[in-house]
Amino acid sequence: MTLNQPPLHGVRVLDFSRIIAGPLCTQQLADLGADVIRVDRPGGQTFATGRYDVLTRGRPSVALDLKNPDAVATVL
Repeated sequence: MTLNQPPLHGVRVLDFSRIIAGPLCTQQLADLGADVIRVDRPGGQTFATGRYDVLTRGRPSVALDLKNPDAVATVL
């Protein structure tokens, strides 16, 4: 870690959480510099409130059906 990089720079986190505590924690990890990728179910988030949902800030997402072996391979 250098002085110009956040503490979690270079750490990748996959976020499978759905309800308040999980998204809030992964948002904080993203704020600290982690590369957080949100894995949603097909059809979007359970509690999405629109394009500007505060709990999705700083985290790109991908929708995957984890019952599909190809989607599991993508996650791995």
